Amino acid sequence: MEARDRVMSLAEVRQFRQATFELGDFWGPPFRLLLLTGQRRSEILRLRWDEVELKKSRITKPGSRTKNGRTHITHLSDAAKNELSQLAGGVDEAKGLVFTTTGTTPVSGVSKVKLRL
Repeated sequence: MEARDRVMSLAEVRQFRQATFELGDFWGPPFRLLLLTGQRRSEILRLRWDEVELKKSRITKPGSRTKNGRTHITHLSDAAKNELSQLAGGVDEAKGLVFTTTGTTPVSGVSKVKLRL
């Protein structure tokens, strides 16, 4: 696999972030979390509440759910923690998937949303 050398400029980051607010309350948060955490798309879109530790300001992914098979800790900025706190709706221990429409499967239709973005 070839390494990527393209990175977004600060202006592009700002434009992307602003565009996420135009996606609405359903699609905006996962795209903002992608930007704020730098995680893989699948790791955010398949994020489970039991992996989110708001009190410790981190996400802990078990090795069974990471590409390299190792436990991975992502520390959350205040902005990322705020996004997740709003999604949790003030509940300390939300259950299941963070981003879902069915309650049992991750969201789908990302390619259509990417076109909108």
